[in-house]
Amino acid sequence: MISKPLIIAWAFFLQLGILLLIVYQLTLHMFGLYTILVILSYTTVIVVLNRDDNPSYQLIWTIVILFIPLFGGILYLLFGGKKIPKALRKEMVLKDSTKPYLDVGQSSLTHNVPQKLQRWHKLMTYLETQTYFPLFENTQTHYLPIGEDKFVMMIEALRRAEKFILLEYFIVKDGKMLDSISNILIQKAHQGVEVLFVIDDFGAAELSIKKIKELKDAGVVVEFFNPLKISLAVFMNNRNHRKICVVDNKIGFVGGINIGDEYINVIERFGHWKDNAIMLEGEAVSSLTVMFLTLYEYVSKKKVDINAYLIPHLIKSEGYVQPFSDSPTDEEAVGENVHLHLINQAHCSIKIQTPYLILSHVMRNALILAAKSGVKVEIMVPHVPDKRMVFEVTRSYYETLLKAGVIIAEYVPGFVHAKMMIVDDEVATLGTTNMDYRSYYLHFECGVMVYDAPIIKEMSTDFDKTMEECVIITPLMVKKTSWFLRVFRALLRVFATML
Repeated sequence: MISKPLIIAWAFFLQLGILLLIVYQLTLHMFGLYTILVILSYTTVIVVLNRDDNPSYQLIWTIVILFIPLFGGILYLLFGGKKIPKALRKEMVLKDSTKPYLDVGQSSLTHNVPQKLQRWHKLMTYLETQTYFPLFENTQTHYLPIGEDKFVMMIEALRRAEKFILLEYFIVKDGKMLDSISNILIQKAHQGVEVLFVIDDFGAAELSIKKIKELKDAGVVVEFFNPLKISLAVFMNNRNHRKICVVDNKIGFVGGINIGDEYINVIERFGHWKDNAIMLEGEAVSSLTVMFLTLYEYVSKKKVDINAYLIPHLIKSEGYVQPFSDSPTDEEAVGENVHLHLINQAHCSIKIQTPYLILSHVMRNALILAAKSGVKVEIMVPHVPDKRMVFEVTRSYYETLLKAGVIIAEYVPGFVHAKMMIVDDEVATLGTTNMDYRSYYLHFECGVMVYDAPIIKEMSTDFDKTMEECVIITPLMVKKTSWFLRVFRALLRVFATML
């Protein structure tokens, strides 16, 4: 009850309560103020409905504002939209749009891919023009189907570091996993290897001050993204959800696995933790290096010569790789658009793993249309939830999806934290983006698109194998849901974009 996030939360709601109480007391004595606030609320509704935003998000704010017109307009001005710090928005957008490091456009491969990949040309071009990260060859990809595998490969890669180590994680907790990693980081820092570590401040809630001091004393540079503050600064809702590890620009890791013992099943929180990651070796690692350093420049307030970190490292390989990032600092929902493009272009099959399934009207219709068009759509979600309300929202979509022919499976041994989509066993994406509003619109995310590479078969095989440990949801199961739970889920659906 005295952890940093809870103290911040208590202070936040206390300040909000005092503010609303003051406004209410003033309106009791100033009828004109009451009228102004009500007019503000109705005007805000018009503004909200005319914004180019997610319809579900518009709906919930319209309900909130009209339900409490006295405070509704004020609440939206405080919390509505994307409350990104101006400095962060300006700096990140500027860096993206002027990014010279990867020579986008000058050496683009998108126009020279094989004929069988031409239907993905638009997706390749979209990612290149909107995220400024190009398509690569000369990159080997390795699929790591479980947290334990990623941990072993990551430890091995860190031990081989000669020049620099870049780490960027959402959650970092004390435990066996962190101890093993920090011991190597300290050793490498003593050897003169540059070690940069960026951690999301919310995700560092269970990271001890002692461990931070130990790393800093050894020469590891530790920076915290978007520090939590005891204020009504609602941009604290925008978190850095990325998980990136880069070693010497030679090896890079991306996936859903944070640094915490549950991610490698040393401890059990929600049953067996099913997660995955992808390891890159070769030139595509440069994109991960640029992603990290671009954000690092902002959080550290230091100027970095990014080109100095882009040490060439080419490996002959099959297929194409395209890392990409997504940021709430622009108006582009890259993660959502990637998922929609993959679903809409599928011919035979779609395989999805996601811990949360909070679907917009557009995403739901895309999945339904694909299933009705003869595409085999399989969605794997947890059977043991980590967030009960989000889990009930996920289950609220079952009936509609099942009617369309979508196959829904719950992973019986525990919690699926993987974020993966495979289409026609030909292309796949794996990264940090969940299928929910937070990942699509509020968080910093990243991922890797893989086209026509052997790793896709490994990913598909692992998905099929994991399906054997799942329970397949049937219409009869859904029909047995109590009326109370149906009503509860319906109410939660209204507030889904805020969960």
